Amino acid sequence: MCICSICKSNNPTDARFCNWCGTMIGGQETINQSATGFLPSQSVLDNERYAILRRVGQGGMGAVYKAQDLLLNKRVVAIKEMSRNGLAGQELEAAIAAFTHEAEILSRLKHQSLPHVYETFEENGRHYLVMDFIEGETLDRVLKGLHGRGKRLPVKQVLNVGRQLCRKVFLSSPCQ
Repeated sequence: MCICSICKSNNPTDARFCNWCGTMIGGQETINQSATGFLPSQSVLDNERYAILRRVGQGGMGAVYKAQDLLLNKRVVAIKEMSRNGLAGQELEAAIAAFTHEAEILSRLKHQSLPHVYETFEENGRHYLVMDFIEGETLDRVLKGLHGRGKRLPVKQVLNVGRQLCRKVFLSSPCQ
């Protein structure tokens, strides 16, 4: 394993870029231009509309920020930044198309437990998705907490979460 000098995440030994933050591994310690998840607090996006409050999550597909909509009653929103890590040419075009498709699907789903999607925008070559911010603990954080104590999510809870997800997806489907 190779540990990233910026975010301290583990990566495969043959990785050229960190799978989590996009930093070049081995050699330069500067953040590469495709790095995702490095918008500092108080950054402003989309023609001065959204002020970044903090990053709330990051993974291989992008980063999510808690932000404030400066135009509409300072409501709190979530802004997902699409990852460009290691992508170029046709791969980047395909990722942008998939990101746009995800936004279109989410915008059609209507359910009290799903975030409402407000808009997508592109700025400085980056693609963003703006949606409701839902306060709470992520399933990932719960699982990591359990794992840290040598435990797993009980099967009964796994099945309950699976049922809820299936019910929300199928009952909210635009095809019905």
